[in-house]
Amino acid sequence: MNFVITARGIDSWPMDEAFGSFCQGVHAFRPFHDHVCFLGKPFEKEGEVDKVQWRCSLERLKNLDANRHGVEPWLGIDYKHYFRHGIVGDWKNYFTGEMEQKLDHITTMKFEGSGQGFH
Repeated sequence: MNFVITARGIDSWPMDEAFGSFCQGVHAFRPFHDHVCFLGKPFEKEGEVDKVQWRCSLERLKNLDANRHGVEPWLGIDYKHYFRHGIVGDWKNYFTGEMEQKLDHITTMKFEGSGQGFH
């Protein structure tokens, strides 16, 4: 089932519409690619990468007490609804080949000049 979190709660939202909005940068939390601007920044100390990976891991974040029981203050949505299963490669069950190519193209364009490889 496809869903979207709205001011009224969780509503059904067709995947092709949600994908189209994502590709256009139209969603609640600004364009996704604008949030990954930290890429390419060097780490100064040994072990920082492991620490960042642990702190950002889906398993850790979804199990924080605040995320299991907290409520987003402006929309009144339980934070737990922001977390999916976190299964690597699960996107293949939802994206068509055309969607994959389009997102790859957008991501390549956004990362151009960053020094980051994409594939």
